[in-house]
Formats: sequence, structure tokens, C-alpha cells
Amino acid sequence: MLDRLVDILTRPDGEYWQGVSDERLDPNRVLFGYLLPLTAIAASLPFVLMAQKNGVGPALLFVGDWLTGVVLLSFVLGFLTNKLAPLFGGENRESQGFVLFALLHTPLLVSTFVGVLFTLAGAEGLGSILGKVGLFYGIYLMWVSVPVFYKLKSAGDLSSGWQVPGIAVTVAVFWFALRTVSLIIWGVVYQLNFVVDPIQEAIEDNYNIGATTLDRLAQHDSSLIETTLLKGNTYRFLGLSEVRTTVEISISSASGDPIEHSLSSPNSQYTSVDFTPPNSGTYFLQMRVGQLEGVGSEAESAVVEMYRSSTLDELPFSGNEVLTDD
Repeated sequence: MLDRLVDILTRPDGEYWQGVSDERLDPNRVLFGYLLPLTAIAASLPFVLMAQKNGVGPALLFVGDWLTGVVLLSFVLGFLTNKLAPLFGGENRESQGFVLFALLHTPLLVSTFVGVLFTLAGAEGLGSILGKVGLFYGIYLMWVSVPVFYKLKSAGDLSSGWQVPGIAVTVAVFWFALRTVSLIIWGVVYQLNFVVDPIQEAIEDNYNIGATTLDRLAQHDSSLIETTLLKGNTYRFLGLSEVRTTVEISISSASGDPIEHSLSSPNSQYTSVDFTPPNSGTYFLQMRVGQLEGVGSEAESAVVEMYRSSTLDELPFSGNEVLTDD
């Protein structure tokens, strides 16, 4: 496995892929002895990090996306290219088509694993760049290997007709199209199972939207909002952020005494506080966002004030009225 990995990364030439073509590797050995272990290694650290931040459920969806985007896609691309190759003057390679695309995923898998290591070391930008380098290196290897592997030209042959770039471009288009469809499907699964709309959830709990305050907060900065609340109502205050961070919202009395407080988990976009005021009057809401992209970075935020009346025929408040017990 290690020898194969090193050769793929260090020998980006037609001669190497000609040798792979002539070798006719066993697809089962490639699947269970190379692709699945390498995929497991590449996905292990992202899985652990995602499980810590978002829970095991979303992390398992991430693993499912990787198995689909790497393993299943290798089978599908091998099948499609076998059908396309004769149209461009090449040969149907049968099960060897899967072998080719399984090996071509090597740069992406390796760069993903190394990129996460850099991210953990604090070089997040470099980790992101490495991921893109692995993707584009894989595309380059596909450009080199597909014409040789499907017998459209021999290794070292510099002359080629339209068939060589034609099949390479066609396979690349299929690759990106299928990967996009896969990402959309897994994104929909995630939305249906793990994404919570706090506003819709509050509406389903019979809350009404009273007022919304928008602001742009810097890292670790906070906003202070004055509001008038009515005795007899129950209120839900939602603190929302456009980016994933730590969101904090607090309620205090007119004299500044703290009353209620809520702090979201890390890598969240909202938190909420339920409050039933003992008296009508003025209260203060404070919202704070945590770690963003660094000092000086900002994020759009919102505080949504929702209410549920416990009395009949209660008129919605404007949020600006001065209300008293009378």
C-alpha cells in the first residue's frame, strides 16, 4: 500500500500508468487492501473533530459522504469510462476501470489527512490549500492516465488527436457532476435530520414574532438592546449569528441586575432564553459572539424577540411602548 501510494504521488507520467495498465491489478485487493484503508485513514481525524463539534450523527453523515464520493464514485466512473472509451477509439477495460479511479483518488485522500494535521497545528490556511492541491493533482493524473489506460495512446506519445483531450475532459465533467450530486444529496439528508430552525420551532410552540434587531458584531463583542416586556407574557429571545461560533445572550433588569443567561455550544449559530417577566417594564438584552476568523473580523447577528400571551385577546406589543402594571 505504501509503495503504491508513493509511486502515484511521485511518478506523474504515462510510463507509470502504462505499467499499472499492464499489471491488471485485482479489484478486490485494490478495494480492501488500498482504497478502503486509505479512505478510513483520511477520514479519521475529520470524523473525530466533527463528532466533538457537531455530534456523532453529522460525523457519520460525513463518513457516508466520503464513502460515496470516493469508493462508490470509483465504481461509477470506471463503469462510465468503460462505456465512453470505445466512442473515442479506446478499449473497454472492464473491472480495471474501477482500479484506475480508485488509485486516482490517492492525492485527494493524502492531502486531506495532511491538511487536517496542519489545521490542528494552527496553520488552517495551509491545510485548506493542501486540500485543493490534492484535488487538482488528482485531476492532472487523470488527464495523464486515462488516455494511456484506455489505449488511446501509448506512454510517451506526444502526438494525439481530439480523442485524447476529448475523453479526459468528458470524464472530468462526469467526475465533477457526480460529486456535486453526491454533495447535494448528503446536504439534504443533513438538513432534514440535524438542522434546526429556531424561529420555526418557536412558532410551532405558539410564539409570535415581536421584534428583530440586526447588528454587526466584532469578535468577542456584544450588543445591548433595551426592550419593554409585559407581565403575563412568556418571551423567547433568540440570538443568531451568520457564522458558526459561540453565541451568548443575557437578560438583565432596568437596574442592570442579571436575570437569565444562555451560552451555546461551540461551533453553533444560535442560542435562546425563555423568560416570563414578574413585572411589566424595561429590560435589557445583551448578545455576544465568540471566536470568529480573528481580531478585526465581524459577523452579522440578530436578536429575535418572540412572545406568547397567557391572557385572552392580548394585543401584540410594539417593543417601544412604556408599559406599567396598570
